[in-house]
Amino acid sequence: MQADEAEQKRVGVFLRALEAELDQLAREGQNAVVAEKTEFADLEMGDLTRAAVGAAFAALRERRDIDTEERRVLADLGALRARQGVPLHAMVYGFRRIAVLVMERSRMLADRHRIGAETMYELLSRQWAWVIDALSIASEEHRKTELELIHDRQEKRAAFLHGLFSGTIGAGDLQAAAAEHGLDPQGTYFAFRTAANDSGSRRRLAQTGFVESYEGGLAGLQARPPQVHAGDLIAIGTMLPLSAAPVSFTQATTAFTVAQAFELTGLVSITDVPVQAAVMAEREMGAFVTERCFGAFSDQHRPLYQQTLAAYLTHDMNAKAAADALHLHPNTMRYRIRRFEETSALRLDRVDDMVAVWWALQHLRIAGHQRRSLD
Repeated sequence: MQADEAEQKRVGVFLRALEAELDQLAREGQNAVVAEKTEFADLEMGDLTRAAVGAAFAALRERRDIDTEERRVLADLGALRARQGVPLHAMVYGFRRIAVLVMERSRMLADRHRIGAETMYELLSRQWAWVIDALSIASEEHRKTELELIHDRQEKRAAFLHGLFSGTIGAGDLQAAAAEHGLDPQGTYFAFRTAANDSGSRRRLAQTGFVESYEGGLAGLQARPPQVHAGDLIAIGTMLPLSAAPVSFTQATTAFTVAQAFELTGLVSITDVPVQAAVMAEREMGAFVTERCFGAFSDQHRPLYQQTLAAYLTHDMNAKAAADALHLHPNTMRYRIRRFEETSALRLDRVDDMVAVWWALQHLRIAGHQRRSLD
């Protein structure tokens, strides 16, 4: 009994000695973490680290689990590190680094105050159990806060994109908002749109400009024409100052819609498809021209002549090349061309008539794409 009482007295002295060094241990631990982990450089470690060390000591001294107030302190510490931009793995490292420092000092003080091995094992086991529970609480709050921050950033970026492209950001606010999102307020940019929305595309586009989700794909600004992977489509407007971003975005959207309708891939600028864009814009006129070119044909024969004329014009009015593309004899192609001209009263060797047929075929192509998109 006397031995147990003596051991308890030594433990009491040991705990008071450890408590006296808590502030110093917290500072040493913080300094070590800052020196070893660049994620903590230039960060204010704050009083929460000292509070966490104090909470660990209180739980050890009172031989109890983490209480409600200590849970709040630990959760606040996890949330703070997330807001400071410290990754979870770095926060866990910092926790463990300080815990190891405290435990090493505990062993030294235990030896100095002649704490028995069994008692010291119990104390260290309690310390590690507390650290594990504390890490769980802080990590959960870190992940929760990190997700909230990501969501807030995405909403803020989406709001900036919408305001920029709709022209609702005032001139006085535009420079500050642009700088906040990593854009040069005095720079010029291409607006772009793409159907791609995978992490690789987002990462590549983010390297040279601003990118955010938009209508199932990606949209944003680029300082130079972006690289396009094979089979992908990126549509761009003309390079303009930020104040004219709505104009460039309207152009990019038109180029994007045209490129999809015509099944184009690669980098497509509005300057690449001006006539196709005009066909798309003048739908009523397109319907009128289509009726003029193919209205004299029955519903049964109309698709045949549309296919024939599309191949003929695609191959620069070379009957043999067009016939080869459709697996026809050249004479069959020539017969169909002649029948089309006789029935429609149009002559393909006249520029006006040829342009009308081309316009009608592009109108039909766009209309077909739109029907498929709705299916």
